[in-house]
Amino acid sequence: MIIRKATTEDSFAVQQIAYTTWHHTYKDMIPLDIQNQFLSEAYSDKAMNYRVKRIIVAEVNETVIGFTDFSIGEDGRKAMLLSLYILPDFQGNGAGTALFEHGISELKDVVRLDVDVEKENEPALEFYKGKGFELEEEITELFYGHKVHTVKLSLDLTQKRSGH
Repeated sequence: MIIRKATTEDSFAVQQIAYTTWHHTYKDMIPLDIQNQFLSEAYSDKAMNYRVKRIIVAEVNETVIGFTDFSIGEDGRKAMLLSLYILPDFQGNGAGTALFEHGISELKDVVRLDVDVEKENEPALEFYKGKGFELEEEITELFYGHKVHTVKLSLDLTQKRSGH
C-alpha cells in the first residue's frame, strides 16, 4: 500500500470512492437522494479543484482505494478531519489507520483534531475511539432537511505525540 498526496489526476477516483462509501455506509441512515445532493456539491469538479490539494490517498496496485481530507483552522492549532473513506472491499486492512496516521503526522502545529460522525455509523465511532478520540457532544441537526444524530469527537494531539 502506498500513502501519498493526491494529484488532480486522482480527482475522479476520489469522487467515486466518496459515492461508493457513502452509499454503502449510509444506505439505512440517510435517504439516497440526500446523500447524492450532498455528494454532488461536496465532490463536484469545482470542489475537487480546491479539495484535492489537501487530500491524501491510499493506493494498492496503482488503484486508489481510499482517501482522507483534513482542514486546518485559521489559527493553525485546530484541525477538522473532514473525510476518511475506504472502499468497502478494502476496509479492515489497515488503510484507514495508515491514512489517519500519515495525515496527523503532517499536522505539525495542530494540537486538537475534531471529527463529526453519524451516531449510527458504529464502525467509524469504534475506529475513532480506538485512535484516542473522546466524545465532546452529541447533537441532532438537519442535514439537507434530514434529521441526523451527530457525535462530535476530539483528539488531543499533544498527548498523542507524547505517547500518552
